[in-house]
Amino acid sequence: MDHFNPNDAQYFFGRDFFIEELYQATKNRNFIPILGASGSGKSSVVFAGLVTRLQEDGNWLFTYFRPGSARDPFSTLPDPFYALAEALVPLYRLEIDSTNEITQAVDLSDEFKNGNTSLSHVFSNIERKHPKQRLLLIADQFEELYYCDLDTQHKFLDLLTSNFSQNKNLGLFSIYKLSPVLVITMRTDFLGNALSYPNFADLLRKK
Repeated sequence: MDHFNPNDAQYFFGRDFFIEELYQATKNRNFIPILGASGSGKSSVVFAGLVTRLQEDGNWLFTYFRPGSARDPFSTLPDPFYALAEALVPLYRLEIDSTNEITQAVDLSDEFKNGNTSLSHVFSNIERKHPKQRLLLIADQFEELYYCDLDTQHKFLDLLTSNFSQNKNLGLFSIYKLSPVLVITMRTDFLGNALSYPNFADLLRKK
């Protein structure tokens, strides 16, 4: 990682007000976009700031992915479906070896890609395994999605927006339901790409 992470929290300072804003947002929003220039500290404020703040509550699960990650370590082609699946599988398949974990991630990514499995189904499985915890899903460097072809971009955004489209004040209901929260970090110079797809543009405008 080229940013601060929770282990570096003691060295990360100067963003307390913003971190508190993000923390409060998790109480009543299920989608939190963090936009900024390259190198402005977006990832650090999430990993060393927000995650550390939420760890104090003691009832959160954390996982993250980068949409530009490749399925094949010998490939440079990004596969956001696999990156997401790889982040989620360990949360509901708690006792599998690394080989089976890879197989499960491949299978789940294909299910996502083909539209056979929704995020809500996966989140339900995770909730059954962790009934008293709430999930924070972090999509770091989300601009990497726009290195993919348009069809992949749109299918992946549809997968996300189908679960996080109701980005509104949820009040205490969200706490009782332990609804997952999606945080994305994205460079502002990719905002035009993001706004070019109506489904995702609508979600961003509701933030």
